[in-house]
Amino acid sequence: MAKFNPSVMIKNIENEIVDKQKDYADKILKKIIDTSPVKSGHYKLNNKVSIDTRDYSEVPGVDPGGSSALQRGRAKIDQVKKLGHEIIIQNNVGYADSIEFGHSDQAPAGVYRVALLGVAR
Repeated sequence: MAKFNPSVMIKNIENEIVDKQKDYADKILKKIIDTSPVKSGHYKLNNKVSIDTRDYSEVPGVDPGGSSALQRGRAKIDQVKKLGHEIIIQNNVGYADSIEFGHSDQAPAGVYRVALLGVAR
């Protein structure tokens, strides 16, 4: 009969929770980038991920396809290795709030709210 080791079971559960958190963050980030409106690609480039602390900087440049923002965000998400970290996804461009609250013909319902609802379903 195998000996029951609760600490191994707890560690496995913690790892599963971290994996699920990272999976959800990745899906949300991809949905945000895929649905971000594009005029120049500056807004899309500035969908950023940080861990535990918000990053209020703005990235110069453009990324109309979103591949650079997605790659950079996924690298950040992958840094989470244990339970207890907050994964933050945000956009700091000056017009991000206007886009989120319906002032874009390409994203009339916003971006972040739509992404969160879409992944939550």
